[in-house]
Amino acid sequence: MSKFKTILEWTNVIASMLLIASMLFPFSYQKPFVIAFAISMLADIIVNRRFSLRKHTWQYAVFFVLIAYYACVWIWHIFEESTMEIFLLDTQRRLPFLIFGILGLTTTVNPRLHPRHFAYAMLTTGVVAGFWTAYNTLAHLHQVGAAIDIVSYQDTFARVRYTYVASHMTFNLYLNMGIVWAIYTIDHSTSKWERCLLGVEIAVAYLFLLTSDGRTGFITSILLAGYVACMLIYRYCRKYLVLGSIAALVFSAALLMFHPRMMLAGEDLKNGDRGHIDPRGAIWDYTLDVCLERPLLGYGVSDGRKYFTEHANLDPDMMESYVTHFSTDNPHFKSIYEIHPHNAWLAAWLEFGIVGVLLFSAIFVVPIATLRGEKLVYLTPILGIFAMQSMFESLGMFLSPMIISWFIYYTIRSPQIKG
Repeated sequence: MSKFKTILEWTNVIASMLLIASMLFPFSYQKPFVIAFAISMLADIIVNRRFSLRKHTWQYAVFFVLIAYYACVWIWHIFEESTMEIFLLDTQRRLPFLIFGILGLTTTVNPRLHPRHFAYAMLTTGVVAGFWTAYNTLAHLHQVGAAIDIVSYQDTFARVRYTYVASHMTFNLYLNMGIVWAIYTIDHSTSKWERCLLGVEIAVAYLFLLTSDGRTGFITSILLAGYVACMLIYRYCRKYLVLGSIAALVFSAALLMFHPRMMLAGEDLKNGDRGHIDPRGAIWDYTLDVCLERPLLGYGVSDGRKYFTEHANLDPDMMESYVTHFSTDNPHFKSIYEIHPHNAWLAAWLEFGIVGVLLFSAIFVVPIATLRGEKLVYLTPILGIFAMQSMFESLGMFLSPMIISWFIYYTIRSPQIKG
């Protein structure tokens, strides 16, 4: 029986690695790995008796928050007038909040699942996908006889990656989170070869983050590097922490100013052109107006998206900056109801009012306020990366509830991470 239990544990580890590797790609590719992961995890929990119903401490409070945020979807739906297809889709996309919330309150994590498994799966997948995209980008530019400069490279890289791999939001979020787990592994590894291998993968991941078109991922990667630098200064030379923090901020600001997309946007502002200016400003202005019509309790998921979409036609800036381009430039466009606020906090306000904003914010604040030790040190950048992306994307679009729910559950309930 002991051998069978061990086999189940390692089966769950393999299924977890396959799932996290597949999460860089569209959900249609993830489905078989989600099923394999769910079966292996359920079998491991039952056979190895990972149920843990002892008295809960404050560090488990975030699991109640995850459950409550998902519950809002159905509670608000009782009072909605519509049941749109997007509502049914969102209930599925956000289901990990409920599942990992319940698991967090009732089970512990397979002790054989180590952060290094996430590090290898995520960075190897991301680096290989990055090299494949870069190769096809250069091949395409050579084929059409275009000049290979940073702007044409970024634009072509973005199109190739979006068509065959993932959006810049998904790609950059994935690499940044993979770097966090790699840093944990390097910090705890006794093998110099493992540290060297992961160090090389981190360097290559940063190369893609710093040269890709995604400004959010670029800024997040710089902030992550600053966080690690401050962590090392605090550990080994605390008296230089303030000076090091200031230096990291100045360096980050300088890199941002010289990012090609930011420089092009600055030139467009001077010339009165909107070519490289992010349309999110118009989207957020419009969303804010819609939210202020029902600020306390919002509209619900279905009615909120219906009202948001149908009234967008009445806003000229929204039509010019977003709706028209979204429907013509998006190769995966199916319905006008796919347009969204491009900000998870505004989306929460739109759907559930102030209640939604408070609950969504609590997903990030509660763990930081209640955790200690390594759990706090390593979950903080994971939450920070997701929060940063949440400012520019909506849940379930290119911002996966699965990855943040899983990592919150894993970090808090894993015996591998002390705290």
